Amino acid sequence: MPDTSTEAVERLASDCAAAIVALQAEFPTGRAILKECRDALRALASERDALRAEVERLREGPKVKPLEWEGAYVLGVCGWRSGDYEVFSGRWRYRSGPSKAASGSDRAAKAAAQSHYEARILAALEQKETGHE
Repeated sequence: MPDTSTEAVERLASDCAAAIVALQAEFPTGRAILKECRDALRALASERDALRAEVERLREGPKVKPLEWEGAYVLGVCGWRSGDYEVFSGRWRYRSGPSKAASGSDRAAKAAAQSHYEARILAALEQKETGHE
């Protein structure tokens, strides 16, 4: 438990006064140190702002346009087609390859095809180096 007696408080006040006197004697040096600290803080704030902007840019990133679906006959059944993608009976396929099951609905199959499409495009993009390590 800290000593809160009058003598302890007076000792603390005396120690603080001595520290203040010592700091005042060092004031020119203290001023230079404060300037260096302010400059370092400004540099850090600037770097922080640049990093925040980069994070925001990466979050926004490139957007892939949604596939545009048209009604079509796919393997003899009514379905949907968008470029190289086909959806039918709750399944989807790419470039006439094997069909892949979705959650049993054309909506889910379209979502799976869109996800595949976006992944293919985004995988082909080159990431720009930012210079931050």
